[in-house]
Amino acid sequence: MKIYKITEASKYLGISINSLKTLANNGKLNSFKTSGEHRRFREDNLFQFFSENPA
Repeated sequence: MKIYKITEASKYLGISINSLKTLANNGKLNSFKTSGEHRRFREDNLFQFFSENPA
């Protein structure tokens, strides 16, 4: 399972970083933060979100 940085995840979904942060903050997309407070996304969560929310 691949872990994506926020810039990589935004490219994967084709949305802006700010939109991605909003989705994560609102609980619509699962993410986690590193010990340095950097947000990360698991590939399976991105794929699930993309499948459930086609463009």
